[in-house]
Amino acid sequence: MVVVPPPVVDVVEVVEEIVEVPEPEPVPEPVVLAEIDTNTIPVASDTNGNAVEVTGDLITVHENLEVLTVNIPVALEQDASLDSFTDASGLTFENNRLVIPTKSTASGRPALLQIIDDTGGDLGTSLIIETENAVGTGSEAHADVVSIKSNAGFAVKNFAADAPTLGEVASTVALDLNTLPQGAAIVITTALQPDPVADSAFQIAASSAQMESIDIAYTINIDKINLVNDSDIESATITMKVSAAWVAEHGGVDAIKILRFDPDASEQQVLETIFSGYDTEGRAVFEGISPSGLSVFALVGKTMVVEPQEPIVEEPATYTLTITAPNEGGTTDPAAGEHTYVKGSEVSITAVADEGWEFVEWNGDISDTDSIVTILIDGDKSITANFSEIPFEEDTNVFFILGPIIGVIMLIFVGYRLRKWRKQAATCRPM
Repeated sequence: MVVVPPPVVDVVEVVEEIVEVPEPEPVPEPVVLAEIDTNTIPVASDTNGNAVEVTGDLITVHENLEVLTVNIPVALEQDASLDSFTDASGLTFENNRLVIPTKSTASGRPALLQIIDDTGGDLGTSLIIETENAVGTGSEAHADVVSIKSNAGFAVKNFAADAPTLGEVASTVALDLNTLPQGAAIVITTALQPDPVADSAFQIAASSAQMESIDIAYTINIDKINLVNDSDIESATITMKVSAAWVAEHGGVDAIKILRFDPDASEQQVLETIFSGYDTEGRAVFEGISPSGLSVFALVGKTMVVEPQEPIVEEPATYTLTITAPNEGGTTDPAAGEHTYVKGSEVSITAVADEGWEFVEWNGDISDTDSIVTILIDGDKSITANFSEIPFEEDTNVFFILGPIIGVIMLIFVGYRLRKWRKQAATCRPM
């Protein structure tokens, strides 16, 4: 019997290779940008002018591969483009620009960014997000973010009591951001003078830029909350307003600059400063680009040296007083004629009657019967003194037969005094 050996079976060891598949990274939750005001129905339309229904009340943003994408809740058809969106609070999307005012902050959530003054009042902050086209998915419109900026109104301070020429000033900041801020704030504090360290830094900056001696109009100190220069803030535009009178006193618009001092980095610089015109209040508006972000800023101008001038001595105004008196009957003091006096002078004038005459009155610029008058010299003046002869009795005439010498003796004897000689007679009056 033939024994057939069992077949030889090659044993092959099967080794299963275990490939570890990494778990997908969790997708970050979308960040809420704004809450849509639905008390009034929001309005949206596509680029063909068709109305689009709003399907939610939150605008969000999510990050994918380091790209931020805005999500707007509208029933936009697949691949259609959103033209515009707006609600009653001022939340808008138009021309690929999403504008988010502070009042659109979602309930129970902090504002993304607030720019406030030193009283704590919000200056009407808006976050402005530039995007690519907003493309529909059927239930949303998605738009990739291109840039993030901020805008706000002005912090106002009135320095009229301490610096009348300066008056009321105003300032604000606008940011170019590298990241989307969350719970961030900027506080603008306006002061008339910087602290000694900042003042020294501003003087160094001006000297390094070969500026002449400077005067500081005012300063703004900007505090940052949840924001960092460079990493969060790419650059800042500083706008400062000042009265046109102050500008004129400090070299004109070409001499005005905005200076920056960073106390953390101990750096100071003169910003590229642009004069952009006058506002509705007549204030000059200057803008400076700060590539290094926010810190302490000063608006400065040239110190104007006023050359001492000789005082102008004005000759006092003078006027002419003309006094007239007759050829006989009396005189005046001052004498008749033209006299010059300083404006405002008071001149006393006396009329003196000759013997046998009496003063009657003044006429002209003064009408008075007193022989002594005072006249105010406030223009050219003219007055006349009038005298009259005192009348006498005709029966006092004494005729002289014996000659004038004997006649005089006789007059004295009988109690008469000689008044006037006449031919063969003399006019006399009782003594």
